[in-house]
Amino acid sequence: MTPKEQNRAILNLIQFDWDLKWIEEKFGEIPKGVNYDQHILAVLSEIQAENGYYYQSRQNLNRDIRNKRDAIAEIAKTIPENYQSDTWRKFPFSEKYAELNRIKDDNNKIERAKAFAAAYTAKLAAAKSARDESIQLEKDLIADERNELTRKIERLKAEIKAAEDKINGLDERLADKVKIADAEYAAAVAKINSENKLAEQYANKEIIPTAELETEIEYAQSMARHINEYDRMKALKTEIEAWQAQSDEITRKIELARNLPGEILKTAKLPLAGLTVENGIPLINGLPVSNLSEGEQLDLCVDVALSKPGGLQIILIDGIEKLSAQNRERMYEKCKANGLQFIATRTTDADELEVVYL
Repeated sequence: MTPKEQNRAILNLIQFDWDLKWIEEKFGEIPKGVNYDQHILAVLSEIQAENGYYYQSRQNLNRDIRNKRDAIAEIAKTIPENYQSDTWRKFPFSEKYAELNRIKDDNNKIERAKAFAAAYTAKLAAAKSARDESIQLEKDLIADERNELTRKIERLKAEIKAAEDKINGLDERLADKVKIADAEYAAAVAKINSENKLAEQYANKEIIPTAELETEIEYAQSMARHINEYDRMKALKTEIEAWQAQSDEITRKIELARNLPGEILKTAKLPLAGLTVENGIPLINGLPVSNLSEGEQLDLCVDVALSKPGGLQIILIDGIEKLSAQNRERMYEKCKANGLQFIATRTTDADELEVVYL
């Protein structure tokens, strides 16, 4: 037999009743990638093997966990220490911006009011100057015209009456112009006073400082920028916890597959002396079958044959010459004592076939 076939033959001698339901009860499932046509100890060995589904799945999970933890570490570098995401998630940006805009609007009105108040006297003086200039202009024009007309009277005696009438109308005309200039002046003063009254509502107020509020909003904005990364970090931690739980459960199942053989061997009847099992491999006195001497292997074959229930109870032992005379006799007696019929062959230097009946 090949070593694999030898191991299977020896393991099959260990009697232990099990089925897939027993596997499912132990592991909570039917582990994948396992040949369940083998002996239970070989099955358990495959379940916990390094190239098995559980072991590989745990490696993949642990690799993903390490990658997630690295990602969390990178995110954590960008987030301030003792970061409180709820504080910045709930920060009232709308109210704070509305408050800031209201204060800035009031401050703007205050500044314009103060500037208007400072220019009030100058505006009045400018309005009066405009009135005086308008009157003076009309006076100059009237004076020029009066002089021209006077010269005409001197030159044109015939037109004196008409010129005098026109001269009499000039005073009335001047009066009208004065009234118009006064009315315009009064209107300008009224407008200035109206604007000044509006400005007085803010002119006496103090400018409200906004630096602190702006700093508060800017800081809140800088904190709020971390919310998405903070949430992603928390999600990664949640995934890690779930994966770690899966990894721990797989570890538990691997350890279970490693411990169950010991429990099975405590209750199972071992058919061979010195038989133990490690990682699904049967050992004879601590050695695998391949490490036994040829004599020990022959002796083991007899023990295996004796341990098999039923059958013809007859075996063929080929190469008996490999045993010493003492060991040959011991093997013969062992077969006889157990009622086992055997045919033993050995190679000798004799020219003829020799048959011996024992």
